[in-house]
Amino acid sequence: MSFLKMNFASTQFTVVLTFLLWTALNSNAYGQKTPPIGKCEEVRDSEAKKSRTAPVVFGKPYVVPELKLRFLDELTGEPLVNNKVCFHYMWTWFDFLDKFEGRTGTTREAGDLFICETDENGVVFLPERTVETVGYNKGKKRFFRMNVKPKFDHIEFNIHLKEHITSFQYSKKEIDRIRQEKPEYLTLSVSKISPLK
Repeated sequence: MSFLKMNFASTQFTVVLTFLLWTALNSNAYGQKTPPIGKCEEVRDSEAKKSRTAPVVFGKPYVVPELKLRFLDELTGEPLVNNKVCFHYMWTWFDFLDKFEGRTGTTREAGDLFICETDENGVVFLPERTVETVGYNKGKKRFFRMNVKPKFDHIEFNIHLKEHITSFQYSKKEIDRIRQEKPEYLTLSVSKISPLK
């Protein structure tokens, strides 16, 4: 009898844990509201930006071409409509203050965040954007110089589905190829079935 009670309690715990995880995945990312359908909005007051000091090192700006992404259900081929998509335009910068790692510093990531929503065709459109790559600590003058200027690295983005989130990434090399080929759409097939099931 006690075994049955323990087994039932374990099942209850699993159900509650699954529900909490589902709730977290479906909450608005970063506490932001979803923009109007088919549009993207920059999150200028994200916690990451609030915590930064003023930039003191400036790298070469990088132009990301316009991107038209089309999200489709990988089983049916139907468009994924009214789904939130979060985009991070990421760059790297060198932090000289990381003394505890026994090195002169460490490479860190920073980025700009945009939140979008797919339209009736499952499409998100991002206009051409110049990413200003910056660093937040230039360190002391040293006898040698490394290539520590901030530089653009990649775009990462995730689409929020009913029960889970699916993530993608385009490297700088892939973005350069997209700029050359200029495809009408970048089509991405996404499973609507949660990998947790």
